Amino acid sequence: MNNIWGFLLQTLSLSLTAVLLLAVSVCLNGFIQPLLAAEIFGRSAYNTTLGIMMAMLSVGGLLSSPLVNFSFDATGSYTRILIVLAVIAAVDALFLLPAFHAEAKYRRELEASGQLSDAGPET
Repeated sequence: MNNIWGFLLQTLSLSLTAVLLLAVSVCLNGFIQPLLAAEIFGRSAYNTTLGIMMAMLSVGGLLSSPLVNFSFDATGSYTRILIVLAVIAAVDALFLLPAFHAEAKYRRELEASGQLSDAGPET
């Protein structure tokens, strides 16, 4: 009986941790993407950029679960696919870095020319 309570407490604590991490990641994802689209690409390209970003997020969400499950069925482990997904996330972050640097350079150029107001660029 003692083992059952230990198992239930461990399962409950892991479940609550997973729910908390999922809730934070989903909220941050929905909150940060619009901010990134507006900050990096400007207001004129905001709608198109955000639409593309959200479409890619949807495709990723659609494909990731079956891909992870297929990998588990083929290998009997989640380790390999999680490593692949971590590498994809790292490559994604590396591709985003130049966008941040380009946006900062563009912002400095606008500030130097006096075209940047407090509301941001009109482009």
